[in-house]
Amino acid sequence: MFSVANILTGLNLYCGSLAILYVSMNKVSNALLLFLLCLIFDFLDGLVARALREESELGIQLDSLADVVSFGVLPSMMMYKILDQNLEWNNLKYSSFVLVVMAGFRLARFNIEADGKVKNFQGLPVPAMAIFIVGLYSDSLLRSMTIEWLYHPYIIVLIIITCSLLMISRIPILKITFSRNVFKEHFLLWVLLLICIIMLTLGNFIFASVFIVIHILYSIIKLSQLKNL
Repeated sequence: MFSVANILTGLNLYCGSLAILYVSMNKVSNALLLFLLCLIFDFLDGLVARALREESELGIQLDSLADVVSFGVLPSMMMYKILDQNLEWNNLKYSSFVLVVMAGFRLARFNIEADGKVKNFQGLPVPAMAIFIVGLYSDSLLRSMTIEWLYHPYIIVLIIITCSLLMISRIPILKITFSRNVFKEHFLLWVLLLICIIMLTLGNFIFASVFIVIHILYSIIKLSQLKNL
């Protein structure tokens, strides 16, 4: 039960739970640091499981449970906090938890359909949705590069609905696997990622969201081109 990979997944779950607590306390920086740790542990648990041959049904279910919390409940809480700033539209804030419901459906479907050889994703992966939401949340509360109209309650609710539909959709999303030609094959995407990282290091947190939008559009265009060849 307590394999190295499963312990890493447990750390993802632990950090995600703490991040939710910090969001509720409006401690944005602490929540962002813990979210980053969630992403790191989520990446490492699968890597370690394959390297040490620790893959198991328990690990798969535990990973989904951790993702529901770290990448479902946490971004839902973040959107709740964004909407909670607009007291005039107070009742809309409860719509934010549609994200965790759709994340749960998305992860359950993935567990049933995945055969261990996923070439590309069908629908927006839950961690990618979470990164998009974290970018909005950080920009909104830290006022890094805020576009005021983007945070109108109706726009936020539209974003929640769009992200929810993207997660459960069958839209193909490119899965980047590291290979000899990965940088050559997706050169444009790597350049855009580098630009977004630079902007993030300069404190423009909205570029985390921008990159997810870029990745979605790039996936649709790239995969449609490959399909037509």
